[in-house]
Amino acid sequence: MINKINKTFIVVISTLLVIPILSGCALTTSSVPLHYGPQNNVRKLKAARNVIVGVHVQDLRKNKRVGNKKNGFGMVMAPIYAKKNVAGTVRNAIEKELQARGFKIGKNAIVLVNVGITKFYNNFNMGFISGSAVAKLNMTVIVKNKQGEQLFHRKIFATGENGGIMIASGSNAGVALNRALQNGVNILFNDPKFTAALLQAK
Repeated sequence: MINKINKTFIVVISTLLVIPILSGCALTTSSVPLHYGPQNNVRKLKAARNVIVGVHVQDLRKNKRVGNKKNGFGMVMAPIYAKKNVAGTVRNAIEKELQARGFKIGKNAIVLVNVGITKFYNNFNMGFISGSAVAKLNMTVIVKNKQGEQLFHRKIFATGENGGIMIASGSNAGVALNRALQNGVNILFNDPKFTAALLQAK
C-alpha cells in the first residue's frame, strides 16, 4: 500500500515539474526567423543560361500565424509569427535554386513560376516527458510560358519535424517550420517535370 502511495506521489510531482517546462512562456507572443539553406552539389544546366524566369508567390493563408504555443496541458496559447514575410522567403528560396541551376531571374521573363501558399503552420504534439513540433507547408506551383500556356502544375505537401523538445516555444516551432520549407523546395526541384517545363519555354 505504501509503495502504491509513493508511486502515485512520484507521478504527481513529475507531472507538476514537467507542465511548467513544456509551457515555455506560453502567454508571450513569439516571432521566429525563417532560414533556407540551398541544396548542395547542384549542377548548372547549359540549356538554362538563356532562360529568364519570373517567380511570383502569393500567401493565400487566411491566418498569418505560423503556429501557437501550448501549455503543459496541451492548451493553445500565444500566437507565433514569422519575422520575415513568408511569401518573400519562399520566393527567395526558389530563386536561389533556379540561379544555382543556371536560370536567370528578371523582368523580361519568358517563363513564369506562380506559387500559392495555402498552409505554413506548426503544431505541437505534447507527450508526458517531451513533445515534438510538426510543421506543414502546402503550396501549389504552376509554370506558364509567356503566352499563358500552362506547362506544369503540382500541389506540394511538405512536413518538417523537431522532436524530443521540452518547451512548446517559438524557437522550437521555427526549427520545424524551416525544415518544412526546406523539404517543400526540395520536393519541387527534385521533380524533373518542373525543370523540363522551364526549359520547354525557350
